[in-house]
Amino acid sequence: MYSKWTLFMPTLLITAMDKTGEHTTEAFTAQQSLFDVMLSDACTPRTRMAAILILQSFLEGSLQYLAVAEGGKKETPSQTFTSLSQKLTDTVTDMHTVLLAIIAGKSVGMKIEVERDDSVLSAALRCLAVLIQNSPYARLTHHDLRADCFQACIEVAEDSDSVRLAQLETLAHLFDAGFIVPDVQAKSLLLNLMRPHWKPAPDTQTPPNSNLWVASLDLMSAFARNQMHWISDDWDAWIDSEVVQVGLEVGKSGRSDLVRVATMKLVEQFAKSVQPLYTGKETDSGPVTAQWWINLLMNRVLPALEDGLFAVRALALDSLAHVPADCFDNLPGSINLAESVVKLLEDVDENVRRSCCMTLGVYVTLAFFSKDTEFVYLLAHKLPALAKDGDLLVRVRASWAVANLGDTLLADHIKGENRVLDELSEDIYCKLMECALLYANDNEKCRSNGVRAIGNFARISKDGCILINLDKVMTAIIQNIESGPFKVRWNSCYAAHNIFQSPSFLSIHAQCTALPRLIAALARALVQSKNYKVRINAAMALSAPGCGVQIYGGVQEVERLVGVLESAMESVDDLRDTSFGEYRYRDQLNEQVCACFCNCVWFTNMCIHWIRVVDNGNGIQLKKTVRHLKRAIAGV
Repeated sequence: MYSKWTLFMPTLLITAMDKTGEHTTEAFTAQQSLFDVMLSDACTPRTRMAAILILQSFLEGSLQYLAVAEGGKKETPSQTFTSLSQKLTDTVTDMHTVLLAIIAGKSVGMKIEVERDDSVLSAALRCLAVLIQNSPYARLTHHDLRADCFQACIEVAEDSDSVRLAQLETLAHLFDAGFIVPDVQAKSLLLNLMRPHWKPAPDTQTPPNSNLWVASLDLMSAFARNQMHWISDDWDAWIDSEVVQVGLEVGKSGRSDLVRVATMKLVEQFAKSVQPLYTGKETDSGPVTAQWWINLLMNRVLPALEDGLFAVRALALDSLAHVPADCFDNLPGSINLAESVVKLLEDVDENVRRSCCMTLGVYVTLAFFSKDTEFVYLLAHKLPALAKDGDLLVRVRASWAVANLGDTLLADHIKGENRVLDELSEDIYCKLMECALLYANDNEKCRSNGVRAIGNFARISKDGCILINLDKVMTAIIQNIESGPFKVRWNSCYAAHNIFQSPSFLSIHAQCTALPRLIAALARALVQSKNYKVRINAAMALSAPGCGVQIYGGVQEVERLVGVLESAMESVDDLRDTSFGEYRYRDQLNEQVCACFCNCVWFTNMCIHWIRVVDNGNGIQLKKTVRHLKRAIAGV
């Protein structure tokens, strides 16, 4: 349908006006278009609204097409070739011009009256919102159309509920499109527009329209999301204001659950936007101090965890995920966030359990929680039950939390910080490994996290734990290397790398009958996979430090693997079936394959032979390999 746009919206608007010198609707007599119908007083309101709805249907889903637009609107018609990007720029500009003319009646100097019909005006505002969502403003350099949109929307004088609702929604989309409020006066106009919808007027007991109330709260959320610098000094006033308090209480009287949800969204957005402002140093954080977070948690977030509405509880959990890492040490003992979150893992609503898992997945990456042995014990007992949850997204986020826990414990182990690891019993390691195995055999959305967790726990676990689960671990890793999405495969290869670096596995590898199959699976992935990250991690696994000849199955198997690696090195420069996105990993793949090649050659008596082959065949291409081999010969 995109190719037919010019039949409905010919780019004649500015051209016709330039010829006449007058910005009047009489300039459109040459060819009828949607723009003519939308602007014509001769058409009925119903007809004009139908034309606007047709334009809106054209615009929905047009983001990728309109992204081609670039530059500015041509002031005079061109008699030569006009590129598609210029045509689309002209079309986008014309659409803004026409819609703003309907809304405000004074865009680009057009002398037409403001639209008086509520249905047409609200339709024009909603169409403008869709246009804002799909316009590539960063590429339109001639004039900031967003400023014109803001000025037109903020000055809409019609007071009907439908128009006000469309006005608020359009402004919210405008902020999400990157519009920056220019000055304090514009900010005041915006706040004055929203305030009447938050509470009854002093001279009436009529409650506010709940739809307008929700729209105004959503607009404030968009403002906080994109204009943090304007309201950072007023956070306390907003969080403790009547707006938030009344919004969270209103639904409890049975009047409107949507208002409570929108208010909690606003609180969550405040927490997310203000998180970067907290530096951990009270003197540098401005108004966002540890006390600010304590007030937010005590007065708004923690009480919401007990709310009867599932959406409010879920948003409260999302808010807890935004607490800065440096702030936890400053919280009083009466605020136990870990306990508050973990107890909601058994909530009856799946949305709450999803948010709970997401928050825990954030917490396990923080030193404050990962060094808390009691917290790790608690997760080890609670998370395995979620592997059997009936909701897929709960399992996906729970698997992410388990994998993050493994990443954090492994990072501490590599740094030599083993206090928590030493305090964990073998039973806890086994529970975590069993949990990871469940996710590794679950839906493909869980499997990448499951195999990542297997590799982490295998590397840090004690001998008894890995011996108990050895066959299951090998089966899960091999299956996921050979099947599933690329993300699952490269995480499986990385898990194999961690397993080969595990002292526990190295001490019992002779008992692993599946080891030759794992080596073969890695070798096939290294040569056959079209994804470079899979091949990189497969090469890294095959060259893992600590793997002697016995791990590979003897010298003959190592020599056979060297031949595979030679093929892999030659295929690095074969880009015939390689997608463009993979090319950036080529150097990393080349380096990793060469390192693996040298590692395997080191275990044989073939060093001099392979240096000769490299020098005679591809000496220039494989200089890195020569350097690795010479270092290997020197015993470096």
